[in-house]
Amino acid sequence: MRKNKVKKDKEKKQKQKPILTEEQLKKRRSLKTKTAVSCFILLLGVGVAGNWYWENSDISTKISTVFVDSEDKILGEATYVDATTETTMENAYFSDARLERESARDQSLEKLQNINRLVTRKRQCA
Repeated sequence: MRKNKVKKDKEKKQKQKPILTEEQLKKRRSLKTKTAVSCFILLLGVGVAGNWYWENSDISTKISTVFVDSEDKILGEATYVDATTETTMENAYFSDARLERESARDQSLEKLQNINRLVTRKRQCA
């Protein structure tokens, strides 16, 4: 029994971590800091290399055609992400609504211009 107890005590002592001095703690902290900085620099390098590869590959030329300005651009028109050059036909409902809105605007503008003419004539006569 005595031998088993001594053996267990030795194992416990071996399992316990030694107490670190201030210098050892500073070394561990500096090692952790250096490791973190190295990982950050590695990730930054991978990002820069990936960006360079992206800009110099065929993929970027295919996608950049989406951003090209065209003279026949219509505000509010949908642009597809896959950058197909095929034009889609508008829905008949929306084109009819647009025509009605434009005609109503033109009519109201004409009425306002007529009222403005009448007012200016009355002022000139008076």
